Amino acid sequence: MARFQAHPELLSTLIANPPSVSSVFGIIVDGYQTQLLEGVDTVGFLAMTATEGAASNQADARFTLSLQLSDVIIQYRQAGKQVFLQIPSDFPISSRQALQLIHTLTLDLVLMPPEDMDESSWRKWADTLVEFTELALSKNQFSAEVIPVSSFLTYMCLEAVGKAPESMYSDDLIEYFVGAVPSDLMEEVKQKIRASIYQHFGGEEAFRTFVKTGMKAVGERAAEVRDSALSMVLSNLSGKSRKALAGSLFRFLAFNFPHLSSAKVFAIAKAAASRLRRTPDYTLVTVIDVLADAASRRGCAPEDVERLLSMISEN
Repeated sequence: MARFQAHPELLSTLIANPPSVSSVFGIIVDGYQTQLLEGVDTVGFLAMTATEGAASNQADARFTLSLQLSDVIIQYRQAGKQVFLQIPSDFPISSRQALQLIHTLTLDLVLMPPEDMDESSWRKWADTLVEFTELALSKNQFSAEVIPVSSFLTYMCLEAVGKAPESMYSDDLIEYFVGAVPSDLMEEVKQKIRASIYQHFGGEEAFRTFVKTGMKAVGERAAEVRDSALSMVLSNLSGKSRKALAGSLFRFLAFNFPHLSSAKVFAIAKAAASRLRRTPDYTLVTVIDVLADAASRRGCAPEDVERLLSMISEN
């Protein structure tokens, strides 16, 4: 069964007929709905300008998005959902404006490739990704996920320490959005992003040194941080909200499995938190076992599930 739905569909239609998946993308906001999508942890809303929003009669030159869409984004963020804004390649927004939206609305982005196979459209998209990469790298505390920039940066970091996966498409959601890009054009896009990243760090060797130094520091503190994260999980099992528990599970998974997209980590953490809150007696073994089951059900690679289960014997 599919883990996510990504084809365009009206929000009102989805509310009336909830999909049986945990992640829904391609949502077209056609009106503010007081009811949230049931059983959905991650949502992706298609960007709309102020003049496209049904509830907006005037466009505010300082604010590109539909006010109606903004209200819905805030609604889902306040409910603890992970929210992506899907920006079409021809959407009238600059990279700087997109970064401002990330900061203002606390969301993640999908920079969608052009539907038109025209070469000039693809090259424009590539330039947008490079510009976004440069702006994001210039921010000291940039933590949002930006598909496909974030996935390629992760790939480069793993590559720098000799652990590059076979493909940058470590998640089927990422492959859905950019997998259709012709391989030669995608390779050109990646090389442009790579050059931009190297330039930011002062060259390829400087980037590799930066990553290896960071990895070494992380490795030295890995056991300490892992144990601390697990302790936080256990403390949140007693008397605290599912949101707090999910947050601690998210941090534990994100640290131990940095190659997974935040959308997948978020879905696993939410599902595990919901199950653990219904479990009367829980131990560290229970926590890891539930996490492994949630990861398996959400399409994680067998080696990731095995790595989770191996933590039981380590503790």
